[in-house]
Parts: sequence; C-alpha cells; structure tokens
Amino acid sequence: IPRFMHLLGQFNYSKKGVLDLGHTRLFTFESLRRVIEESGFECISMTGVPAPYPLVVGDEKLANTMLSFNDFLIRLRKELFAYQILLVARPEPTLPTLLRDAVEHSAELRRSGLGAPTASPAAGSGHETLETAQVELELTR
Repeated sequence: IPRFMHLLGQFNYSKKGVLDLGHTRLFTFESLRRVIEESGFECISMTGVPAPYPLVVGDEKLANTMLSFNDFLIRLRKELFAYQILLVARPEPTLPTLLRDAVEHSAELRRSGLGAPTASPAAGSGHETLETAQVELELTR
C-alpha cells in the first residue's frame, strides 16, 4: 500500500523510515504549490525539468534524443515524467508592508492637498496625528 500511495503522489511523513521527518522532502506539483502559497508566496510558474541525460549518457546524439523525448513526455504528463520541478515565486506583501504603504500614501496625499479631510467629531483635536503616529509606531516594531 505505501508504494501505491507514493505512485499517487501521497508522501506521508512519519517518525521512522525512508519518509521520516529528517529526510529530504518529496513533492508533487500540487503539494509544492500548496506549501509555497501557504508560506506567503505567489507561484508565478511551475515547469517540469527533464532528467540530465547529457551528464549521464556519453553519446551526445543519444542524450539529445532522450532529452527531447523526455521533454515531450513532460508536456503530456509532467507529474509523471518530470525529473525535477522548477518553480518561480514572489513573496506576497505582508500586513505591515501594506499598512506602511497605506500610511505613506495617505501622508503624500495630505501633503499634496489631495487627501480628503477627516470628518471625525474630534477633528482638529490632534487625534488624527495621534492615530497616524500609533500606526507608524506599530509598523516599526
């Protein structure tokens, strides 16, 4: 049953054995995408990488033929025929980054006179400045 589960891309890690928690992780395309996105990154692209036939096979013509055939198979079923996964990702903006950007943009608008005046009952009492200072203080922590 474990081998059948591995064939289906189910790699369940345990305390002992080949898939213990100390070993290198094995990923399917979907499990790698999930880990990357759960870690706060946006997956830009994922492609299958063929086996390094030119490094293994001495005959250049044979190696290139095998490489081309492997590329073809990867296009048909990358989950089954890719030797490795190449993933390009970028970090998602964090909440502190978004808040800092919003505060800076708001300050720029107020300086340029384009910002809307605050319509709070305490307008003019200095509360707007205090709130901005509190947000900026939180962002620097």
